[in-house]
Amino acid sequence: MRLAHQHNALALIADNRLLRALRPIDLEWSGNLVFKGLSELGGRRLAAVESLDAMNRMGVTALIANVIPDTKLTSQFFATIEEARAWATAPF
Repeated sequence: MRLAHQHNALALIADNRLLRALRPIDLEWSGNLVFKGLSELGGRRLAAVESLDAMNRMGVTALIANVIPDTKLTSQFFATIEEARAWATAPF
């Protein structure tokens, strides 16, 4: 979050392709610290590249469905990093 603040980050690209199932405590941490923190710093977009692991996809999808409505972020899932980058960096 220090770097997001330092560089006035408006978007985050989460590359989950190689991640496996995450523990609930790790999902909670990322929701509370990263997603809500980015929103509080003025962030506007979360682009998530979907994992190849089904358990990870389910956990991240549930996390985003629960956390994003309480933030100012708009989120979208992508199959490739290129698609995610294009959306995250497009003009607002």
